[in-house]
Amino acid sequence: MSSEFDIQAAIYSALSGSAELTALGPAIVDFGPTAEDGSTVYPYVTVGDILLGEFDTDDTNGFDVELRVHTWTNTGSAKLAKQIQGAIYGALHKADIEVPGFNLINIYREDSDVMKSSSGAHHGVCEYRALADKT
Repeated sequence: MSSEFDIQAAIYSALSGSAELTALGPAIVDFGPTAEDGSTVYPYVTVGDILLGEFDTDDTNGFDVELRVHTWTNTGSAKLAKQIQGAIYGALHKADIEVPGFNLINIYREDSDVMKSSSGAHHGVCEYRALADKT
């Protein structure tokens, strides 16, 4: 498996296992979910934007990981998007996340934002950074 997929799967597991996040009701996907009629199903969280930079030492191969987690809501208010972002923070920030084949040294949120999209939905973006080395 690729490093990006292993990291994405571990983040997905951490989010899916968060009672605080799942209580808020979002689907956790890599692309937006749709109903049978093709309309978007809200709220949802997307995990999939992962950028890896090299972070090698003399004896270890490692990665500087940038991860973007997107939230989408359509309640007419940014409140739910911000609550979902708070639950994501609780699940990921400084969390002990197991990534098979890697030692995840740390993970922390760098920033977050919520904006209104052209469709009227609220779109939140949380950016996380992590350091990982191959085991």
